[in-house]
Formats: sequence, C-alpha cells, structure tokens
Amino acid sequence: MNAAGIILLLLIGLALLWLSRLFNREADMPSGAVVYSDSQALGKQTKALYSQRYRLSGKPDYLVEQGDTIIPVEYKSSRAPRSQPYYGHKLQAAAYCLLVEETFGITPPYALLKYSDREFRVPFTQKLRGHLLNALDDIADNQAAPTVDRNHDVAARCRNCGFNNVCDQRLA
Repeated sequence: MNAAGIILLLLIGLALLWLSRLFNREADMPSGAVVYSDSQALGKQTKALYSQRYRLSGKPDYLVEQGDTIIPVEYKSSRAPRSQPYYGHKLQAAAYCLLVEETFGITPPYALLKYSDREFRVPFTQKLRGHLLNALDDIADNQAAPTVDRNHDVAARCRNCGFNNVCDQRLA
C-alpha cells in the first residue's frame, strides 16, 4: 500500500472513532429530549448561551429537557476523580445551570458531569451558586487589575498553560 492509501485509511479510522464517540455519548445520555447540543452533527442549537446580567457565556455539551426542567450535561474525556468532581468542573456545571436559568427561565436542580468512567450529579445549591458568583466577581476584579498573580503551585498546570511562554511567574 502506498503512502496515500495509508493516509486515507488513517483518516477513515479517525472519522469512525469520532462518530463512535459521538454515538456513544448519545447512547449514554439521560432520558429526555436534547434541546441544545454543542455538536453540530445533531443539528441542534450550537450558539453559546449568554447572560448579560452576569457577563457570562458558555456552551454546555448538551441540555436535556426532563419534564418541566432542563439539565446541563458536560462530558469530560478524563477519568473521574476518586470522590467528587474537581472544583473547577463543579463551577463550570454551576455556570451552565445559571445560564439555563437566565436563558430559559428554569433553574436546573442539578447538572451532570460525565467523565470517561463515571458520572456525578452536581446539585445547583445556593452554596454552589454563591461560590460561582464569587468566582465571577474575582474574574471581573482581575480583569481591571494591572497584574494578576498565578493562583497555584502545580508545575504540570503551568506546562500546559497557553500563557506559559510569556508568564513571568511560571513554575515550569
């Protein structure tokens, strides 16, 4: 087989893998009608949700209508943490709940975080809402600040950061 044939087989394999993941996600969806999808392949809405009030926008992977509520569903390609979702993932789930509330006038009771090996139901509590609103306030404050210090001590996080090459506080 020549190089062009090998490349074609590789492209077909990658396309099949992508379709397999898409259909496996669909099979793994909670019950209900998908009313929003970040995947154009499903032909659903792909425009970001936006809240002017909170100056927040985002694109959940899916929104599933269950009775009179809408549940945000977010897929993560990584394995799940042992006991609970990562804090940043919880805030992301809360942000999608807030965006559903602002966009549709419906407050989701929870969001789903689906890792490659496990799923978590993240209740949209007043406490989590408060953490999210505090984080949004911090972001707004930092946008106005002349400099912003890094907020971690994890070298691997710095190595993977998009600003690594220009950051004067990088660890790696």
